[in-house]
Amino acid sequence: MASAYIICANHLAIRDGCFDNAMELSRLPAVWEEVRDDAALGDSDVRVYPYEATPPAGVPTAAFFAPGVDVVGEEARSLSSSQWIDANAHVNQPRILVHIAGDEEIIVAKLRHELEHVVQWLSVPDGHDLFTIYDSVLVAFGSFVGADARGSGVLYNVVPFEADANAAAYALTRKLLSVSDIERLARSEHGVLFRRGPWDPDVRSVAQRLRRVVGSGAIGRVSASARQCESALWIRHW
Repeated sequence: MASAYIICANHLAIRDGCFDNAMELSRLPAVWEEVRDDAALGDSDVRVYPYEATPPAGVPTAAFFAPGVDVVGEEARSLSSSQWIDANAHVNQPRILVHIAGDEEIIVAKLRHELEHVVQWLSVPDGHDLFTIYDSVLVAFGSFVGADARGSGVLYNVVPFEADANAAAYALTRKLLSVSDIERLARSEHGVLFRRGPWDPDVRSVAQRLRRVVGSGAIGRVSASARQCESALWIRHW
């Protein structure tokens, strides 16, 4: 019986075909180039992996992987084998995973949000140092939030990294969508991507603002306040 595997240029045998970056980008919304240009990025600055399979419960439908971070575990399960191999072969580049089954407006907003994380990474000489501070914020979430996660989404979305990324998504969708569509989407599950945030994105100051959050004790104060809000969101990444 003939083998179902294909030998690709990297000499790896892949069942579902060889990775084709141009083909992958063609699966994104038609305005992809406009989304990328809005972030002032080129295709060589980031690799994007769109997928249609429903991600496992608790796995974000869009995620940024910083250089040096392997795509493994639950987040890798929705990718094809060729996508997974390519993502880890390019571990030294920024990468984005995005679920593309759903409303195009929401996919576009998620893409712009994640691209802002790429911009943040590229804005400093060593993105590893900056994102290590961000990781410390996530650790702080665990110590303040605990098992009762009510209100933690409020805390997550005021962290400068996330607030700036949400603001970038909002600024772009304002250009692409009608006012009525923005208002409708602002009331949806993904509304934080379509509402004006506390400030406009400013990549020049994001590192300084992130350090202030870590050192100010603001995480604990905001967490305590957010937990009092019965309708507050759970921690989530888009």
